[in-house]
Amino acid sequence: MKRVRMTKCRFCGGTEFITGYQNFYGAVYSADSMLRSTSLYHTICRDCGSVVRTFVKDPEKLVKKTKDVQKENHKCQERGKLPKSSPCSGTRLI
Repeated sequence: MKRVRMTKCRFCGGTEFITGYQNFYGAVYSADSMLRSTSLYHTICRDCGSVVRTFVKDPEKLVKKTKDVQKENHKCQERGKLPKSSPCSGTRLI
């Protein structure tokens, strides 16, 4: 993941920041599986307390890998929910 450096708060012009994280009820879960989740991190201005950036450190945790997608597509084909001609996608966001 590309690192982003905050230099100035767009709300008050402050230049000092802290990073905090939000977990449990504030965690981001994959739309497809409750087993894949990651914490939200916030960059906060020390002067005015505004949250100037929100991000996840490891977005790959929310991506389904190729094998998982192919298994899912195969199961859907067996149940008749996916056309036989539909190609298995490699990696997808969920």
